[in-house]
Amino acid sequence: MEGFIHVSDHDEDFDFSVSIVNDYTYEAEGTRPVVLHFNARFDPDHENTIELDLEKATPLGN
Repeated sequence: MEGFIHVSDHDEDFDFSVSIVNDYTYEAEGTRPVVLHFNARFDPDHENTIELDLEKATPLGN
């Protein structure tokens, strides 16, 4: 993962490199096992086309 996370989502048990951006946000880089949740749509106007939008990522085991 590389990006911005809310401070409440930071778990010190995982190996993340974080730097504070403001009172609510960290810039983070690291790895964490997650389950990815997608919204999938089939576009009938374009044969064999499926659009995927990442809805959320939840920690593995939750």
